[in-house]
Amino acid sequence: MESGERSFDIIRLNDQFRIALKEQVEKDLNTELSDFNLTTYDEFFSAVSNRLNQIDKSGAGSLMQLLYKVDLPEKIFRQIRETSENNFIDLLADAVLRRIFQKVWTRFQFKKRI
Repeated sequence: MESGERSFDIIRLNDQFRIALKEQVEKDLNTELSDFNLTTYDEFFSAVSNRLNQIDKSGAGSLMQLLYKVDLPEKIFRQIRETSENNFIDLLADAVLRRIFQKVWTRFQFKKRI
């Protein structure tokens, strides 16, 4: 996936949002990202992709459990699986990261209204 196709630019996000995004990635993927200085999409993408690779190698059931936790629609998962051969994990990582971003963004928008 080309950088121009990225759905968001993390560099432009404020620190509070970036921290919340990192925390949500850690929670949803059941992992610790303290070793990563996550400031760009590519850094978040790499962390998510690496974690999905680990989960995928541990068994398909684990990957499906994670997708339910992330709340990624099954339709999107099926589309990715059916259309990708060599880049399945990369496409899945992008979809997962977009969904996590959406959850955090929605939370921030809701907080502004309160």
